[in-house]
Amino acid sequence: MTLVLVLGDIHIPQRAADIPAKFRKLLVPGKVDLILCTGNLADRATLEYLQSITPDVRVVRGESDDKAHNFPVSLRVVEQCEDDDGGGLAVGQGRFFISPGNITGAFSTLMLDPIPSFVLMEIKPGAEIVAYVYQLENDEVVVHSTEYKKGEC
Repeated sequence: MTLVLVLGDIHIPQRAADIPAKFRKLLVPGKVDLILCTGNLADRATLEYLQSITPDVRVVRGESDDKAHNFPVSLRVVEQCEDDDGGGLAVGQGRFFISPGNITGAFSTLMLDPIPSFVLMEIKPGAEIVAYVYQLENDEVVVHSTEYKKGEC
């Protein structure tokens, strides 16, 4: 089993002061195998914090990220089980897409008051994923889960 933390739109310090304390308490070193950041990491201190959780941190560049970080504009991550066309964890023509939302709840031009959120994916042998969506609603952490299963490899 592999645990993958997916987060994005951090925007520290431009739009948010920090990751919410209730989320930080959940993100402890040694529990997560891989962190995927979907962009807008924004500062070196946040990158170092993520690397303290796990050394395997992969980041794609968002519009707020400094080009000096040299983050790629896209990233493809494929787990062990592949389908006939080489894609990972696919069903028929579809794919399992993850949108982690905005971990800090920072202001966005698309949403005036976004709910802070991130996704923790549990990838199991046999191409099964359980995605846990963590949201901070009314100062309480609420977790929703979705299961994705692909046929035998």
